[in-house]
Amino acid sequence: MSDCGIVVGRKVNGYAVHATDGLALWTYGAEEIAPDGTRHNLCRCDHDTREKAIACGIQRCTPELARMAFEAYGQSTGGKTWDGKDIPPFDVIRERTPHVARAWEAAVSAVRKAVGF
Repeated sequence: MSDCGIVVGRKVNGYAVHATDGLALWTYGAEEIAPDGTRHNLCRCDHDTREKAIACGIQRCTPELARMAFEAYGQSTGGKTWDGKDIPPFDVIRERTPHVARAWEAAVSAVRKAVGF
C-alpha cells in the first residue's frame, strides 16, 4: 500500500482505478483518477480484498459508464444514428473516433457532477 492509502489497480482507457482503504478495518473500496487528475469514489462496498474492490470499481468507472450510456442510446434508437446510419460498436468508436468516446466520457462526468457522485 502506498503512503496515501491507495493501491495501484488497473488502467481503463486512461483512467486509473485503485483500491482504497474501506470504511471498516481491513476492507477496501475503489476510486478512479481521470487523465486530468480528477478523482471519483467508485465503490464504498467494504470488500474483503483489493481485487474485489477494483473489479467493483471497474464496472463503475467513467469509460465503462460511457460505454453503457452509448449502448443504451443505440438500443433506444434501434441501432441508428440521428440520420439513419447504423451505430458502430463502442470499441470501434473508441478506436476510430476517440474524440467521440471522450465526449461520452465528458457526458458521464457532467452527470456525476450534477448528481453529486
